Amino acid sequence: MKNICLKRVFLAAAGITMLLITALSCKPKTTTEPAINSANMDTTVKPGDNFYLYANGAWLKNHPIPDEYSRYGAFEVLDEANYKQLQTIMAEAVDNKNAAAGSVKQKIRDFYTTGMDTIKIEKDGLAPIKAQLDRIASIKTLEDLQTLIAGKHASGSYPLFYFFGSQDEKNSNMVIAQLNQGGLGLPDRDYYLSDDPRSKEIRTEYVKHMARMFGFMGRNETQSGESAAIVMQIETELAKISSTRLELRDPVANYNKTNLEGLQKMAPEFNWAAYFKGIGLTKTDEINVGQPKFIAGMAKILKTVPIAKWQTYLSWNVVNKAAPYL
Repeated sequence: MKNICLKRVFLAAAGITMLLITALSCKPKTTTEPAINSANMDTTVKPGDNFYLYANGAWLKNHPIPDEYSRYGAFEVLDEANYKQLQTIMAEAVDNKNAAAGSVKQKIRDFYTTGMDTIKIEKDGLAPIKAQLDRIASIKTLEDLQTLIAGKHASGSYPLFYFFGSQDEKNSNMVIAQLNQGGLGLPDRDYYLSDDPRSKEIRTEYVKHMARMFGFMGRNETQSGESAAIVMQIETELAKISSTRLELRDPVANYNKTNLEGLQKMAPEFNWAAYFKGIGLTKTDEINVGQPKFIAGMAKILKTVPIAKWQTYLSWNVVNKAAPYL
């Protein structure tokens, strides 16, 4: 349990800790290590026969895949080394009882100890997300629903669809708004739609998992089962209008640049002007809609599904995202 908590804290702390560390030392480091390490090569193999083994043969021989990994390469080694460095930094911060208030070390110490205080975490229960769940329970209209979705997106949580900024695929000098399909709890649309035995088993277990989580939220067995079925129903409808993995690989099909007016025509059931205002976006003349079929279909589903079911779906999104830290 302690190792799991360590991992979760490191995942949450990695970015913020490294930013804080820059305040301690900004001295650049140099290295004389070569870009390619010949020790990882197997020069007994002719590159024309098997270039992969020629380039990586010694690495494969000297680094068998550990039992806890499904793959193991340079990135996993770097990841492990990073965790060890973070653990050392945090351990030193925890031991520093006299760190000045407001200092980097004090912030790291308090952040780490808060995440490791499993007794308080268990005692708090749902308290850390109660305000979010109460806000969802207060939704009464479609306008309320869309306002809440904008608020969730602004805070970094993305029910229904993804909104972000990235390079214009046809003009790399520009960063523009991007809309992509989303809203699914399982990794891909095919998990919901395929009829093979494995997919059916995954769907069954996913519904069981959701029901158990709703039970942790205080719902009885019947209510939990009904809630899980509602989420599965909504996610399945979203899966039906989602692009396949093959379709997502087509750069031309996923480049559909428009503006606020064009987006409103594409998905008129959603108030996009209010949404962009809610997330604080003022420049809406260049928006790439990755999957127009999904965005248009999502807006229709948003209007046809009863508010009570959306409350269940959004509650699931909140608890599912927060679960590793509760």
